[in-house]
Amino acid sequence: MQTQLIPFMKQYLLGGLHKPEGALKHPFITPSSVYSASLWDWDCYWAMLAYLEISRQTNDEELKQLIAPYAKGCLFNYLDHQYPDGCIPIGLGAKGNDYFMCYNPDQNMAKPIMGQIAHLLWQHGLLSQDELRQVIPCLQKFHRCYVSRYTHFATGLLYFATDLGIGVDDDPSTWGRPFKSSASIYLNSFFYRDTALTAELCRAAGLDDTESRETSERIADAIRTYCYDKREKSFFTVDLLCQHNLVQAEDGGVFNAGLTPFWKVLPLKVLSWSTMLPLWMGLGTQKQVDVYIKEHFVPEQLLSPYGIRSLSADEPMYAPEVKRGNPSNWLGPVWMVENYVAWDMMMKYGHQAEAEDLASRVLNLVNRDIAETGTLHEYYSPETGKPLNNAGLLSWNPLVTLF
Repeated sequence: MQTQLIPFMKQYLLGGLHKPEGALKHPFITPSSVYSASLWDWDCYWAMLAYLEISRQTNDEELKQLIAPYAKGCLFNYLDHQYPDGCIPIGLGAKGNDYFMCYNPDQNMAKPIMGQIAHLLWQHGLLSQDELRQVIPCLQKFHRCYVSRYTHFATGLLYFATDLGIGVDDDPSTWGRPFKSSASIYLNSFFYRDTALTAELCRAAGLDDTESRETSERIADAIRTYCYDKREKSFFTVDLLCQHNLVQAEDGGVFNAGLTPFWKVLPLKVLSWSTMLPLWMGLGTQKQVDVYIKEHFVPEQLLSPYGIRSLSADEPMYAPEVKRGNPSNWLGPVWMVENYVAWDMMMKYGHQAEAEDLASRVLNLVNRDIAETGTLHEYYSPETGKPLNNAGLLSWNPLVTLF
């Protein structure tokens, strides 16, 4: 725990706490002033995780009570806007805006993070038993909607409907690719964790966990079966457009009749930070984690002088200095979220020396930014540590305090 950062982070939090406004009937956490009066799915999760964990580790009841209504409000604002089919919007505005038209099955919907939000609140004693029983059916309806809309039935994997609102905006394994073709390792990993933690909530509430447990087990099996590449020693997003293409011949015959592809997916071997998610979530073995860290946390790939890159430096798409506003740049910059995941994974799997080295790199960057600008930024250059975009972002930035 970086206790020297706590006073700054407490003050930093205040800019993200928003009172009820318009269609958002509950208090909530905004990502930053740029997104004022709006609520975003995985952004709010990481912010509440950071502050609730800081409060737990430091026995700071005052901090917990400060953030509690805003953290709960994020979940209940989303559930207030759940559609009849179970869909939940990605982002919500005070005017009731569903920015990404998530009601349309041909669009994406909120990242599978709602079960993780509910589990976090329950873990910290912020959901009563009655509230838990109220929330669980909504979570299961949300997961059913995911399965109904986005399942690739040949594999059981989920796909993104489009490349809009995916969280990791320009991830090359989804961004710019044909719609409904990308079984994103990011999406499938978070869906696994969301359903697994919902099953845990069912057990805590004395409810049948079968539906959520079996859903999480199915997606875990699909990830292990189709997304791990032994040669590259990593999980990857896979392409789903493997099909039998028949071509009519002039003589009435058919070309390619005997050339049915026996493979169901094609790995998209793009080494982004998302490839570590299954390992962090416990879907890999100790050996797979060890090898991943040894092979990929190196200067030529993911490890930079200032932390883990969002995209490996040896990828042809690597372009960390590009600043374009929205969508954000995930083509190599250092973000706090991937560094928290990497650090936490290394701590869990016995790589303490490597975790401490990573923490040192990231803290050098963060402390310099605070000293020079008085705030934190959305993402940073992995080569120089220079802040690149969006001063004052809250979201996952406070996670660095937990290192």
